[in-house]
Amino acid sequence: MNKIKLYTMPACNYCKVVMDELKENNIEFEEINIVDIPKEWAIVTDFTGMGATPTIYFKDEYFVAGRDFPSAPYLVRIIHNYVPSTKSVSDQVLQKLKTTNFNIGVALKQMNTKLHQISDQLNTISDADKE
Repeated sequence: MNKIKLYTMPACNYCKVVMDELKENNIEFEEINIVDIPKEWAIVTDFTGMGATPTIYFKDEYFVAGRDFPSAPYLVRIIHNYVPSTKSVSDQVLQKLKTTNFNIGVALKQMNTKLHQISDQLNTISDADKE
């Protein structure tokens, strides 16, 4: 198995959770404190578009907490079951853009629903004040 680079920060509690999970599953990794490597970290964040820790580099791919794995056990499953994509980079990017577009649409619908609820509550309060 390729050695994993685990980008961490000293104040990151989730980084500790991920490290503990990797250790419990006998997965070797190299911890890299981003404070010590600002230039490398700038390259990573420029590439991923996110400056979140922990970020994992494994088999020529970056996995960012929250974006690519919702929990430490899920990350372990990714590592154990990893199969590189046979699709072209442009096909992979297209699929990620479709997913992003879908997620944005869902978020906007949820926000619209919440705004209507708030508007209804404000109208109810306004109507009560008029009485």
